[in-house]
Formats: sequence, structure tokens, C-alpha cells
Amino acid sequence: MCPMFRPNLAIYARPRQCLVGQMALIKCPQCGHDVSPQAESCPSCGHPIAESIDRRGGGSGCGIVFGIVLLLIGVFVILALFDNNSAQKKEGTVQTNEADASTCKVDWSKCKTNSDIANDYEEITSAQVACKFYASKLAKYGEPKWPWLSFSHFTPGDDAPRTGVLHLREPDAQFQNQFGAMAHVDVDCSYNLKDKKVLDAIFLP
Repeated sequence: MCPMFRPNLAIYARPRQCLVGQMALIKCPQCGHDVSPQAESCPSCGHPIAESIDRRGGGSGCGIVFGIVLLLIGVFVILALFDNNSAQKKEGTVQTNEADASTCKVDWSKCKTNSDIANDYEEITSAQVACKFYASKLAKYGEPKWPWLSFSHFTPGDDAPRTGVLHLREPDAQFQNQFGAMAHVDVDCSYNLKDKKVLDAIFLP
């Protein structure tokens, strides 16, 4: 409801109307008089009103929209960088696998020396196990005793990459003799790298 009329000089100085749906008036930042927010300037002092509203946050809605747009752009940029890094990692893995396929690790013929095969070839363990099993079958009395890492020695040189035959040795094997005593034996095992099988095993003095 409209306030009751009272003889007040302040009201006469600044007349107002009480209308339903009336737009709220604002204070002029320069002179303090009431002025419509739609006015271009204050009718009392001429101060620009529209410019004052913009400075006080009249364009905040546009600022929020602009901020959201920047946020979305940032998200898209991060996702694009992540996808690019993932693709590079996959490509790097493929290239690494292709490079490994041509090295001594997976192809004994790419090794330069017997030492490279014994130390780098990833299937050397299979050769050591095969030599141990083959030599054990040659025992005449009882079961031989082997070190924990059997056939970890090899004949030095560079012939194995050329011939495909690597000589693995175990100097600390123990074989039982006819008297039941365990004797230390040096076993030389010839392993065919190409066919992946033992060719022979001999006992060295």
C-alpha cells in the first residue's frame, strides 16, 4: 500500500509515485538524487547513469557467460592434450617393441659374443634348465646335486652367434660315485640355440 501522505519537506523535494510494478529507482553516484536506471544521465547533475551501472556490475551476466565459455575451452584443451599424449605413448610402446625385436634380448643371432647371449638373451634360462635335466639323466648312481643357479657359466668367445651352439658349464655339480660318495664334477653342456635343445653333455676332469 502507498504510505500515508504527510507534510514532509523531503517528500516534496523528491516526489515519488507508488505504482504496482514500478521499476526501483537508483541513487545517482554523483549527486545522490533518485534516478531511473534506464536514464542515460542524471537529470539533476548530468552524470552518466548507464556507464555507472556497467561499472557497478551491470554486465555481470555477460561476465559469467564469458567465464563459462573460457572454462569449457580449457576443458577441451586439456582433453585434447591428454588424448595426444596417450597416442604418443601407444606409438612409443609399439616402436619400443619393434626395436626390442631386433636386439640380442629376443634374437640370439643379433648378439655379438657368447657373453651377450648368456647375459642378455631372454631365453637363456630355458637352456640352463634343459642342460640340468639332460645331465641329470646321465647320472649312474643316485640323484646329482646342483647349485641354485646351475649352468650360470659359459665358454667365452664369439662363436655362438655364428654357429648357434652355446656351451654352458657347471663346475660345482655333485655326482654320486660307485662308493656312494658325492664328487664334484665340471659339466659342459652343448645347447643348440636354433632348435632349443641340448646336443650333448660331457663331464670334464
